[in-house]
Amino acid sequence: MVLDNSSISHFLTRTLWPLPTLVLPTTLAINFLAPGILGGHWTFSIVVLALLQIGLSIALWKLSARNHNQLEGVREELSSLQSIVEVSRDAIIGVTNDGIIMSWNSGARAIYGYSAKEALGTPITMLFDNRKGAEAGQLIERVTRGEIVSQHEMVHLKKGRQPIDVSLTICPIMDRRTITGASVVARDITERKRAAGSLAQQAAAMKASMDGMAIVDRSGDCIYLNDAYAKIFGYAEPQRLFGASWEMFFFEDELRRLKEEIMPAVWRDGSWRGEATGLRPNGSSLPLEISISSVDGGGLVQVVRDITERKKAEEM
Repeated sequence: MVLDNSSISHFLTRTLWPLPTLVLPTTLAINFLAPGILGGHWTFSIVVLALLQIGLSIALWKLSARNHNQLEGVREELSSLQSIVEVSRDAIIGVTNDGIIMSWNSGARAIYGYSAKEALGTPITMLFDNRKGAEAGQLIERVTRGEIVSQHEMVHLKKGRQPIDVSLTICPIMDRRTITGASVVARDITERKRAAGSLAQQAAAMKASMDGMAIVDRSGDCIYLNDAYAKIFGYAEPQRLFGASWEMFFFEDELRRLKEEIMPAVWRDGSWRGEATGLRPNGSSLPLEISISSVDGGGLVQVVRDITERKKAEEM
């Protein structure tokens, strides 16, 4: 955003219009008409004219000073906006209605890898996969109709044709009531998408696991249990156990041992693995192989395995 000569001219034309259209004609008219109006008394006329002209000069000086202050304010505001745009980590790109890039900030350089020299004057479609060209055109067309596109996720191509995931917000640029282009704000969400995909895979693996798995928050409540965990302890629907305390799965004596002997080792070493005795809803017990690990934030992950058959084989 640069305050160029055309912007300054437009500003001055708007604010100094009284000078050519009102003040100067009025001064000339008074100079011609005052002697006649005042009865030809030239000395008195000159004094009156001098006072009028002094008053007009003061008014013009005040108007000029005010306009100068306003112009400086505009310069400072535009400079501040330019600084904000330039330091933004998001890509902020200005495009014409035809999709030609006309501004390119440092965030755009960092995300896409193109310098301003390489990007300015080129079609924004260079950032899109050829298969997404039609979608890109539709987005720009919607904005040229006055719509705002908010948080639209799609794949872009950075320099070298490397794909990245971005979230787009596109707003029309207005000159009075005319849409002259669009402002495109792009945020790189590649890592977030990868993390979400990884978490989805981990959740699927936990759900399919034959071992029982539970995630316990710092208050001791179960915030996740897989189907195997519920089945091992004799519950049909794991969802109904969300929010229940992990203590309900153990006898009182066993729970005391877990709290006094095992949990201190978990908090000290980060994990513990051994055997424990679980409690079913009908009051029966079951031998377990259990692994407990601490996680950031004070929570726990429990992995349990029913070792009833192994214990029977050992006793034989």
